Amino acid sequence: MKASEKMKLAERIDFYIKNRGFSKSAFAEKMNKKPSEVSKWLSGTHNFTYDTLLDISYISNIQISQLTGANEKPQVIYIQNFNVNAINEAFNNSGLTVIEMIIFDIDHNDIRGNLKDYLASGATRIVIVWAESIYTSFILQKALDLNLVGPYFTWILSSTISFDSFNRTFYQNLTGMLLIEPVVGSVVNVSINQTLLDAAFTIWQQYENDTYPGSSNVNYYALFAFDATWTFIQSLQKLCSSTITNSSSCLSFVKSSFCFDNRFIQSNLLLDALSTTEFLGVSGSIKFTYNVTDRINGSYYSLKNVQPSVNGLHYVFVLEYSDPKHWRIHREYS
Repeated sequence: MKASEKMKLAERIDFYIKNRGFSKSAFAEKMNKKPSEVSKWLSGTHNFTYDTLLDISYISNIQISQLTGANEKPQVIYIQNFNVNAINEAFNNSGLTVIEMIIFDIDHNDIRGNLKDYLASGATRIVIVWAESIYTSFILQKALDLNLVGPYFTWILSSTISFDSFNRTFYQNLTGMLLIEPVVGSVVNVSINQTLLDAAFTIWQQYENDTYPGSSNVNYYALFAFDATWTFIQSLQKLCSSTITNSSSCLSFVKSSFCFDNRFIQSNLLLDALSTTEFLGVSGSIKFTYNVTDRINGSYYSLKNVQPSVNGLHYVFVLEYSDPKHWRIHREYS
């Protein structure tokens, strides 16, 4: 952000703080910040995070576009109930500008602000809901009550929800929604490590059989977590058996009274080991690299369309995404 833009943003924030009748100390208390930090915001030199601007807009009861001075209409609106800076960055890298984010408050199970005003005033007709299933249902019910789901808006969900909680009179509105979810390799006809998966299930049943849901009911995210953990274990094993001869030193930390300030001494060597660890996991091909939280290959997704059926609504598997980077028609749909 340029110096002139920082100053203009600080001036707008100062204006809205005073316009809402806040003193600097009262506003700081509302924001759960020190007055000195608010003073820094108003100095015209501060680099604001998007989350901070969201909090300021919420406390000041104004839209974030009023703070930023953006005149453009949003190309994308997405509703979220947790930090989505990575998604925001991915949109920006793809040339999509996120002007407005809609926050779902999980403490009150409600949208912050007026959902109808948010959607009706924007040029976009695509709404992405990036939230857990339980909150997605709340968000959809709110939108249905305001007549904001179909046919004028295309809703894209990121988690599977049950339609049993919705009144059947809304089924026509829900028809046509899209669901995009990460899946394991076997779903898109890609090889996985079945031997490792069977061994993991055997251990699970042996030690915690009462929590084992059956092989077909294991959540995909559990399999992703297993592969990430297995990658970490193999990388530590590689680290401790290579350049470091003393096995205890490879697991040493610089300790601090504050747990988040603890530092793994061999962090650079561990990252080197992680970047060279590659294997076929229970969810597909696994490989990581520097400064990337997702694996660099082996990412698979399904796109499903909500359609009516004899018993109500169901998801129709339409497209699948796998390496090389492209979407293709799902084999059962074709």
